[in-house]
Amino acid sequence: MTITDLNMPVMNGLDFIRNARQDAAGSGIPIVMLTTESKPELKAEGKAAGATGW
Repeated sequence: MTITDLNMPVMNGLDFIRNARQDAAGSGIPIVMLTTESKPELKAEGKAAGATGW
């Protein structure tokens, strides 16, 4: 399992998830977004990117 935040330096959590899901090794690993952000549109974007949970 991987836990990530939305707000990170260099790459945000959504970009991290997209990159992880493109790699065959990261395709089956659960990824949970642990963040203070709670906007519904960000949650939907996270789900579309491949986040397992928010």
